Amino acid sequence: MFSGAGMVLWVAAIRDAKLDQFLPMLMVAPTPGALERNYLDLVRDQRGPLAQHPGDFSLWQIGKIDLISGGCEMCSPVEVLTGPAVLALVKEA
Repeated sequence: MFSGAGMVLWVAAIRDAKLDQFLPMLMVAPTPGALERNYLDLVRDQRGPLAQHPGDFSLWQIGKIDLISGGCEMCSPVEVLTGPAVLALVKEA
């Protein structure tokens, strides 16, 4: 179903622990590592809402999209970055 390397986008969602639900937005990137970097950039952006309470949010991988066929492969959510881990990474920067 999926094409070769470089033709897939990874899909992730952000979960808010205080609301006990996922936010109504998705993130996509060409690799899981790029998803993590993009998410940490969002958390570090002092103009955005995630920066106010970075420990409350976590990043979850939820699937992949094939850019050639348009097919989607969704999976059970897998936590990639926990709230406490994000908080520690933000404090290091």
